Amino acid sequence: MKIIGQKKLLAEIDHLLQDNNFPRYIIIQGPVGSGKKLIASYVAQQLGATFVPCELAVDSVRDVIELSYTQMDPTVYMWADANKMSMAAKNAVLKITEEPPQNSYFIMTTDNVKGLLSTLLSRGTLFNINPYTVSELKDFAKNKIPDSTDSSINTIINISTTPLDVLMLAEIDVDKMNKVVSVLCDNIGSANLANSLKVSTFLRYKEEDKDKYDPILFLRACMFRYSALLKETRDPVYAKLVSLTSTYLSDLSSKSLSKVATVDNWILDTHVTMVSRG
Repeated sequence: MKIIGQKKLLAEIDHLLQDNNFPRYIIIQGPVGSGKKLIASYVAQQLGATFVPCELAVDSVRDVIELSYTQMDPTVYMWADANKMSMAAKNAVLKITEEPPQNSYFIMTTDNVKGLLSTLLSRGTLFNINPYTVSELKDFAKNKIPDSTDSSINTIINISTTPLDVLMLAEIDVDKMNKVVSVLCDNIGSANLANSLKVSTFLRYKEEDKDKYDPILFLRACMFRYSALLKETRDPVYAKLVSLTSTYLSDLSSKSLSKVATVDNWILDTHVTMVSRG
């Protein structure tokens, strides 16, 4: 099983396994696409256990828990994105934290433990996915996209934070995206606002739009471009645009906000900032 980086986390897991002291219930926390499910699968492999991804619905959770008490062979049950469980489902999990079945292990993955019950968090062993280094992401990108240009690889490692980011960028023409980014960032103050807003048509808001650009990665690429322009020109307006884009990237990560509206508002604010620069 090929796992990128995570040497410290894997060493922690291996130490517990070697001591035959691996917890029956663990929580793996990390950003979307950081490899939480892969780590869970690694745990199952090292335990010599069957790996069973489970559904989050309360009835399914209760069925899994009931089944776990009858298992004769080692089994690892995983609830991915456990923060999305209903309150009833989370409460149902409490049973196995109080009376763990003999041959079963349970793993919850989440991008934020704040979405879990405090009792679940206190009774579990928490493992955190470590941030990936530039070197790790670069090696991964070169392995996944061996024919990429140097400029494409440079963009990928500067806007990616997880292996999933790299895989998403592997699906598109990064050099072509860079051209779109450059045209937008270099001309947004002087171009017609309506034309700038058309950039949204290049972005992926639906799962089926595979040939389009992920909005978060696109805005990261724009922020990278503004950072380069700031370094090149020393114009403080680009510092403002870096900060502005960073704020909107945080908004894009919010599940309660419309991504389309967020991107359009970012374009509008960026346009106004450039026009009012004096």
